[in-house]
Amino acid sequence: MAHIRHIQAAFGSAQPTLSRARQQAEKNKYPYFIAITSTPNSSVGIGQWFYDMHQFAVNANDIFDSNDLFIPEADEIINNPERNGFVRIRYHWSEDPTKSQEWYADQCRELNFDQRMINQELDLLFIGATGCIFEDDFLSSLEETSIVQRIRMPHQTFLNLFVEEIDANDFILISVDTAKSLIGDFNAIEVFTYLNFYQIAEYFGKLGSLTKYSDIVKAVTKYFAGINDNKVILCIEENSIGTAVIENLQNDEDYDYEQFIYSPEPEKRIGINTSSKTKPLMISILYDYFVSDSKCVRSSDLINQLHVIERKGGGGIAAQSGKNDDLFMASALAAYIRKMSELEILPLIDITKHKNTVDKQINQYRQAIQTLNGPQHIASGNLDVIVKDNKIEYGDPFLEETQQKQIDVLDDDDDFLFKMF
Repeated sequence: MAHIRHIQAAFGSAQPTLSRARQQAEKNKYPYFIAITSTPNSSVGIGQWFYDMHQFAVNANDIFDSNDLFIPEADEIINNPERNGFVRIRYHWSEDPTKSQEWYADQCRELNFDQRMINQELDLLFIGATGCIFEDDFLSSLEETSIVQRIRMPHQTFLNLFVEEIDANDFILISVDTAKSLIGDFNAIEVFTYLNFYQIAEYFGKLGSLTKYSDIVKAVTKYFAGINDNKVILCIEENSIGTAVIENLQNDEDYDYEQFIYSPEPEKRIGINTSSKTKPLMISILYDYFVSDSKCVRSSDLINQLHVIERKGGGGIAAQSGKNDDLFMASALAAYIRKMSELEILPLIDITKHKNTVDKQINQYRQAIQTLNGPQHIASGNLDVIVKDNKIEYGDPFLEETQQKQIDVLDDDDDFLFKMF
């Protein structure tokens, strides 16, 4: 179906007949379904209809348990008005007992080792558009993680959890992307660990009411604060709609949600003020985190959105026309706050329990201190460090305006590292 021209018009024309057949099947108690099959064919052009149908379908992993039986909430999930009623099922060549790695290698040779064609035709991946900011090799390395637990939220919604346990020593980033319009657009909440920046939970849906959405933000915040000893950082953009959510949290008389809202300038404003300068910074930081470790990404919906984020004229970055970027932008906001708050949050985390995670950063700072004979540039996975005039400047390598903050370098390395971590 992804390779048929004018398929959207053809499928729409068939709806009256399909509807009548469905009514007759229900009347006579016959089973009925519509099956759509295809390999992917990009997310634009002829293949766009299939991509959109696939994106808004329910993931089969969400409704079956480990024994391939329907979970109790299966009907409720399938009938969710935010989805299209279809269930997406991926049948990979490796599940076919007649095919082997030798077969796969032969197919790759016949496709002349064209990675985009291999991703699409053999590995069933929606390849990114020509202008996608992510390389095909990275997109092909992403693997969705099954939902471990579906936590019921207010207003008949669910928060999808992708991990069995959450480290109580770590901080949790809860990032809120509020729809620009309450009619038609989606709201998104992404949850990441602080140290590794791994996606651990996600909410994605339409509500049509800021009050309802605020109720879900409250429920998600309260849930993670309760299981993680209040080590929660709530990331909310301070724009016209985001400010309304912030105010709803501030006005709650039963629980202090404001204590969790991250604000670089709390004396001036609550929340994060974004601009034409900070948005590219957010995206570049997220890009660095994701490309450095593809395991950061775990949900199928977020993976789908990464394929349609592309460069625009004038140097901008946004989703393809008509596509959603809510989950992507929520993730970018979380990445931005994680990087901007490192000097504030890392001292609060017991690094003896996370030695492997932070040893690399500590060694990079130590190296910077030992090379103070002029400007030195030391690149790291999450941080660019520039040593100059007994100062350490650090910033994002993707932007021209590299300097973000400065910290004094003390004479004693141990004192410096103690203050940093």
